[in-house]
Amino acid sequence: MDKKSDKLMIWGFGNHESIDMYRRVGVTTTGGVPGNARWLKKWHNFFDSDESVALLADMGVNILHCRFYKGMGWEHEKHDFPAVRDFALRCRKRGIKVLAYVQHATLYWELMQKEIPNLRDWAIISENGKPAIYAGKEYWRWAPCPNNPEYNDYICKILQIAMDGDCFDGVMFDNVGNYPCYCPRCQQKFREYVKANYDFNFLDPDYIELPPQPPLNAEIQDPLQQASLAFRHQVVNEQYKYWRKYIKDRDPEFIVSGNFALVPMQYAVTNWGIDPLELVKSFDILVSQSSNLVKCADGCVITQIPELKLARAAGVCDLPLTDGCAAALDLAEEYLIARFGEALAGGGILVERSAMRPKRGGEPDMEIIAHRKSILEKFRKLHQDHRALLDMPHYEPIGVLHSKESLYKSYKSLEDYFRVQESLKRNHLPFRCVIADADGINMENLTGCTTLIVPGARLLSDRVIEQLKNFSGRLIVAGDECGDYDEFFAQRAENPFPDTEKIPVTMHPIPLARYRTEVQYIPDDWKKYFPELPAVELNTESAVDYKCSADGQIAGVLITSPVASAGGSIELPAGEWYAEPFGETPRPAEYKNGKVSVPAFRGICIIKWRQMEKSNVASP
Repeated sequence: MDKKSDKLMIWGFGNHESIDMYRRVGVTTTGGVPGNARWLKKWHNFFDSDESVALLADMGVNILHCRFYKGMGWEHEKHDFPAVRDFALRCRKRGIKVLAYVQHATLYWELMQKEIPNLRDWAIISENGKPAIYAGKEYWRWAPCPNNPEYNDYICKILQIAMDGDCFDGVMFDNVGNYPCYCPRCQQKFREYVKANYDFNFLDPDYIELPPQPPLNAEIQDPLQQASLAFRHQVVNEQYKYWRKYIKDRDPEFIVSGNFALVPMQYAVTNWGIDPLELVKSFDILVSQSSNLVKCADGCVITQIPELKLARAAGVCDLPLTDGCAAALDLAEEYLIARFGEALAGGGILVERSAMRPKRGGEPDMEIIAHRKSILEKFRKLHQDHRALLDMPHYEPIGVLHSKESLYKSYKSLEDYFRVQESLKRNHLPFRCVIADADGINMENLTGCTTLIVPGARLLSDRVIEQLKNFSGRLIVAGDECGDYDEFFAQRAENPFPDTEKIPVTMHPIPLARYRTEVQYIPDDWKKYFPELPAVELNTESAVDYKCSADGQIAGVLITSPVASAGGSIELPAGEWYAEPFGETPRPAEYKNGKVSVPAFRGICIIKWRQMEKSNVASP
């Protein structure tokens, strides 16, 4: 999907769940809605109303997903469809695109067995021989087996109903991926997969079984566990290719979006069975739910920037969905503005999920809605005033190798990858992601890249090593074990980079790299490795995103910070520069000794060269 348009894309949110789902859960969940509230129906009806849609449109929301199918069976859920369709049509009348929510990973067996008597055969079977329970605790939700053709065709039926409803602009699959399944059907398919793709002369594939899941934070060296991982990735990839083809054959313009984390996390790759960089090929919009809610906590600067960079490298339109179930309202304003600012600077979609959280009693919180509207209006103006700058390419001369095999199979590699990115971010060094798998490096990612860092990537194929050695720019190896193993974790006789420039990895502590990414920054001085890049003096929490013109000259800088910044300076070419702190009038920026002065700002500040209209510039 081409995100470029005259309007800034703002994704809204409310209660995309059916009222029966809220009641069954019985606690506060998606949208910050308490499922056991006596006033639940009042809020539910209000959210469907034209008044509610008007509030969303007034905030600037122009795309959202709404409830449609939760996994309770269509015979049960179809009774709600008239209200859903009315809501979607109200949105359309106000210029809001609507995507039908389709829950992929759930079978509500207490309801659905009446419609599907053999529903148990659709369920994932855990190692204990029982149906897999969603999230390990919601016992009323089984997870569906991705190898069951009846289930896959049933979802096609749901998709066809959505498309025939003439009220939706697309679909949003929730909870893409699934748990490992040990049913006889999956066991047989795994044996066939191993026979077709591996030459394991140390076992008989006719008698193998799917192995146990590897533990988290692991080095996955067991060859059968590696094969199981690749098998599960292929199954989920094929499942979504099937559904995408079903949709696009009927309507090529129907938007396909899905919710899964793009940032590399062993939990998602192993437990949830997803290969994010292959999966993105099946979606027009990635709803990247990582829980990386922009803020500072416990010595960590939590940010959406790595996933936005990776999305650009993967060529997908990214919606960084980071605030859990949208129940959080206790956000510092700097956090909120920085979150929107990161998405704006990174080419993603802005997301407003918490403004439509109900007050106790079922009324909208007009104070919060007005607050969000004020902020979003300023971002729409930023987008309008700086559209040409925002559409310019990013200046990112440093590439960081994103080695799929290393990140999927080695937690040590994953930690070093995060650490290297943290050193680059906190030292304000402009970098990009360069994707690689066993078949080779994505050469498009290297365009304009003059330095390539291999960040602790332990597992590299012969093909990738050959391409790295032939890289025409500066090649740096960070860490001690890069390339010690091939893509199957087989150790090489010698390290392939004995004479390559090496730099140490700063051992930033990583308290959590499973679902949310937390890295505790230890102050270092990575600037010394790149003296040719612009010198930056800003608070370490800030992030600098350079934009360059067609001739490669830096034309502007977008700076974001989750804490109030006292400003500083950036080394830039001589010229006439202007500064625009968030919510303020643009004004000339002092240029002295080769540096542009950055004023104090909250959330985001734009530094722009020569493009500002004189009439819009305040007097210095």
